[in-house]
Amino acid sequence: MNGHGWRRALVTGGAGFVGSHMCGRLLEDGAEAGVLPSPYMLFVHDVAASWRDRIPAVVHVDGTAHIQTVDERREPLVARMLDAFERRTGLPVVNTSLNTAGRPMVDTPRDALECFGSAPVDLLAIGPYAVRRGRAFT
Repeated sequence: MNGHGWRRALVTGGAGFVGSHMCGRLLEDGAEAGVLPSPYMLFVHDVAASWRDRIPAVVHVDGTAHIQTVDERREPLVARMLDAFERRTGLPVVNTSLNTAGRPMVDTPRDALECFGSAPVDLLAIGPYAVRRGRAFT
């Protein structure tokens, strides 16, 4: 997560975690699309115009995003993290792409920590752990 105005510091690909209950607000097609929930990020959705400028880290240039829906019954830890992030930032979605220009997506916790060490990311969540840079998200 980048707490500095959500600029596209990472190569994002327009992907994000979002609570299933938020899809009606964030997506043009909402639950009516017939492809929600989408726990495996298999579909591309049109992001509602009112949200595109607020969440640029997860929006493609054409206004779409790959959304991974999170069901609080199946993923309670991730759902709690999303709720806490929204309370702090007002944003109900977290960018899930983690790589920098010219490098592949991270594949292991070690890869994630190496990327965190060299990229302008303020917080890295790995399972029940949160690695913070400086005073970010304290």
